[in-house]
Parts: sequence; structure tokens; C-alpha cells
Amino acid sequence: MEERDPTLNAALQGQEVTAITFVHDYFQIQLSDATINIYWWPRIVSSEATYRFAEPGFAVAARGLISQTIRDCQCSADEFVLMFSNRAALHVAFDQEDAEGPEAVSVQTSGGAIWVAP
Repeated sequence: MEERDPTLNAALQGQEVTAITFVHDYFQIQLSDATINIYWWPRIVSSEATYRFAEPGFAVAARGLISQTIRDCQCSADEFVLMFSNRAALHVAFDQEDAEGPEAVSVQTSGGAIWVAP
């Protein structure tokens, strides 16, 4: 994958996850200085297992991201990936057949910058 948006990566790298929110039809990651809304079903990959949204273990794995920092952010034509300080990674694939809505991920920084994918 190894594609980076340097502006997005700079905005997210080193930020701490302060909250995880499950909203009616999307998932939100609140950071120290930004908010990430995930509208298409993500998966969390850790050293123990892969956890898919709405499956057993996902909520526990998501809560485990709280207090972690973002080590890296990558976005390709195929997926958006956040890598965390505990070596877990959150993936959002852009080829989901059951995806609802035009965007998979949106990021808004406290400075007002907005980034949307795909």
C-alpha cells in the first residue's frame, strides 16, 4: 500500500485517541486534535486476531485504542489504514459491496481542515 497523503499523515500522526463512539450508522474516533468518522465497516487487526465491525470482539478491540497514539496513516485506492502505538491497525476497505453512502471516511481537524475518502 505505502501511499500517504503527507498533509493528512502530518495532521494525524502522534495524536492520541481520546474517545471511541458508536453512532447509529457510523463509527467515530476522537483524537486530541481531530475527529475521524468511519461510515463503511472497518476492521481492527491486532496481534491476537482480526475483528470486524458488528462482530464479537470488535467493541473491545476498539476500546483498546483509547489512549493509543497514531503512528502512521496510509490511504491508497483500495483502503484507509490507521496504525497505532500498540501495533493494532484499523482498516477501511474501499471495495465493500454493501457500503452505504458516497464516502468511507472523513477526517476533520480542529483547524477546520476536512479530508474525505474515497
